[in-house]
Amino acid sequence: MPRSLHSRRWIPAAVAALLLAGLAPFLRVPRSWDFSAFVVFVMLGELMEVRIAGGTTTSLGIAPALAYAFLGHPIAEVVFCFAGGAAAAAVLGQLVRRPSALGEIPLRGVVVAAAAGAYALTDRLGGAARFGPTDTPISIAGLGVSVAIVLGLGTLLRALPVAARDRVPWRPVFAGSMRSAGPVDLSSVSAGTLLALAYPVLRGWSLPLFLAPLAATHYSFQQLASIKRTYLQTIRALSRVPEMALYTRPGHSARVAALSVGIAREMGISDTSEIEYAALLHDIGRLSLADADPDAGASQRLELALVGAAIVEETGHFPRVAEMIRTQHEPFRRRGENTGRNLPAGARIIKVASAYDDLTCTGGPARSPWDALERLRSGAGQEHDPAVIQALSRILDKRGDV
Repeated sequence: MPRSLHSRRWIPAAVAALLLAGLAPFLRVPRSWDFSAFVVFVMLGELMEVRIAGGTTTSLGIAPALAYAFLGHPIAEVVFCFAGGAAAAAVLGQLVRRPSALGEIPLRGVVVAAAAGAYALTDRLGGAARFGPTDTPISIAGLGVSVAIVLGLGTLLRALPVAARDRVPWRPVFAGSMRSAGPVDLSSVSAGTLLALAYPVLRGWSLPLFLAPLAATHYSFQQLASIKRTYLQTIRALSRVPEMALYTRPGHSARVAALSVGIAREMGISDTSEIEYAALLHDIGRLSLADADPDAGASQRLELALVGAAIVEETGHFPRVAEMIRTQHEPFRRRGENTGRNLPAGARIIKVASAYDDLTCTGGPARSPWDALERLRSGAGQEHDPAVIQALSRILDKRGDV
């Protein structure tokens, strides 16, 4: 039974491959070595997926498709080349039990079609400056437009579904996706350009030469993603130490971190990784307490924040995380002075998220979400940042809690 269930996962990819094969005679797909070689190149590139922020993936499969466009082939051939290679990669991935994100392949196909069309149009409009082999020179203007299309449109198509899913503004998601996936897209265009320059001369030998930098690029980004996952897993484990020692209520740090990330996205902050780290570790200073009491040390919050920041600073990493932890209990306004301007946004967010969780925690004198929000609103402008309170209100409204 599990085997049959697993086999169904590659049915959509197999159907897509059969449809492509059936449509080939009607679309007049060229039966040439060049076309077949680039289909194989696309397949290999699509098998090298990289998971990025927001739960989306990208791949290096657009690199050979762009190279095929740079060699002067019609847009329809370029699109079909990418579709054939992507379908073959999807089927192969399912057969070897390495499923790919099938829903994102059409988005990459749109990017390839747009970039190929923009390159062809720019080339026809008279991009005089060219470089490369004399028989197939690459238009510099067309290459620049293609880079802009891949970076801009590719990032936008990845950001919009994530923003719609999380119900947050698309601009910060776009900016975050550009930072995380932009280097991959830029590497794809660079690899595609090199392949287009090498293929007319090297032909079949282009495959091993193309695979070497492609595999190295994929490995580098995979390692970076692995390091980030390791950081988060380690910090999550450390955040549970105060809970296991009964210094804080169970799940407090995880709830504060999740709410802090949601508030940050609602406020238009694109990179929330360090805010999440700081929220997870905001109570790490409680380990210096003598008594294991979650409510102990209310008057010692500033001291505990300094201890927590010192613990993070001793690692030699994340200075901004340490600063958020150090200033998390600072009031937004003190005696007419708008101190909030000098406080990190993460510190202001964590302060509100932690206070809200304390008010609604079932382990203490729990309040309803509405009562907790009203309590926080009473301190808006003095103790808490009004913008953070408004973002929290919007989140609770989306959840249906208020």
